[in-house]
Amino acid sequence: SPDGKYLAYVSQRSQGLSDNRAHLVIRSLETGDERVMPTIFQGAGKPLWLPDGHGLIVLARNGQNHTTLYRVDLTRGQIDTLLDTGKSAPQLAALSPDGRTVYFSSGAPENLLKNHVVAYDLASGRRTDVTHGGTSRAMAASPDGRSIAFVATETITPPFRGDLHVA
Repeated sequence: SPDGKYLAYVSQRSQGLSDNRAHLVIRSLETGDERVMPTIFQGAGKPLWLPDGHGLIVLARNGQNHTTLYRVDLTRGQIDTLLDTGKSAPQLAALSPDGRTVYFSSGAPENLLKNHVVAYDLASGRRTDVTHGGTSRAMAASPDGRSIAFVATETITPPFRGDLHVA
């Protein structure tokens, strides 16, 4: 948490074979007490603390296996869906230092060689996509909030030319 007193993580605490929903755990680093919140999402990425410490942003999959952006209000214990991308992609996200913009990776099913880095404004709901080749592996927002960095692994391989000889 921003004040360094809590740790947030996602746990798969299955209640049965068909229950694969994630549980959000908020652990007090001072007392060791845990607050476990059942969620509506599956396969979540790393929870991102909002600057006020009263909420989290989580990129996860919903029941239709779509990558979905959620806001978790820890004060009210409420989880709100902010954006359903309509497609499945890795759960990779970063939050701007001011907590106003979430950046995440989103695959593009119409072209398997292209992906998007999405900037999602939490106040307005405005979405901005930047297309790139390959797949994103890591992402971080700069301290001043003006840039993001991400590692893109290129998935394009050149066509094979010449004869293949096996010895």
